[in-house]
Order: sequence, then structure tokens, then C-alpha cells
Amino acid sequence: MLSPAEARPYLAELIGSPERLRQAWLNPQERESLVIALEREGWTEQGLRRLVRRSDLDLYDMLGWLAFGWVVKTRQQRAYQAWKWAESRPDAKIIHSLLAAYVEYGITGVEKVLQQEKVAVAPLAAAQGDEGWLIRLEAQLYAD
Repeated sequence: MLSPAEARPYLAELIGSPERLRQAWLNPQERESLVIALEREGWTEQGLRRLVRRSDLDLYDMLGWLAFGWVVKTRQQRAYQAWKWAESRPDAKIIHSLLAAYVEYGITGVEKVLQQEKVAVAPLAAAQGDEGWLIRLEAQLYAD
């Protein structure tokens, strides 16, 4: 197994740049493509987690730290910064559930909750004329 310092050049080359990671992470399709590309090269989330030796980080922070030396935020810290944006919204209870899933499981937890609750979430967003709220929630989560 490589050390984090030994992994850095490989991951930086695969990801490209910090800007590419940030941009890809805010687009679910690009994020998924990036994760698949990393897995094809042997960089699984579980392997990265063993390398980082932290269970409280999102994959985004693990990749940023390993590839580019970023200062990381825990999932709890990211959820808190997003909650400050969401707490006064009429759909705050739904967002709170999503953020709880994020703290526990990362962005994949949010995606699973959204898939399970799609029937409950979609009408609320449509009624408010705010289909872009999820994009803004993710932007708040990953604001640095």
C-alpha cells in the first residue's frame, strides 16, 4: 500500500486539477464518471479511506487532500455550513434529513435518500418553483 505522499502524483494526474475536482463534484453525472474512472484505476473509496485513516471525511475531501494537499472539512462541518443556508427554508425538514444522511454516509447517502424519497421531495420543490435547490444545497456543502 502506498503512503499518502506516494499516492499524490497518481491521483493528481487522474483528477487533473483542483478546479476540475470542484467542478466535477458539483455535477452528479461528472462526479459519478470521475469516481468510476478512479475505481477503474484501482482507487476505490474504501482503499482511499484506509490510506487517509479517517472515517469522518467525504470522498471529495479525501481526494482533495490526497491529490492536492487541501485542508479538509469533516462531513459534520460541511453539513453545518449547508444547514446555515437551509434552516430558514420552508423545506428545511427535508434538507435536515438529507444533511443527516450526508454526515453519516457522505454524498452517496444523500443520493440514496433522494431516490427513496423522490415522491415526497419532488412535489415540494415543484410547488415552491425551486427545482434548483438540490444544486444549491450541494454548492453549500462543498463551498470552501
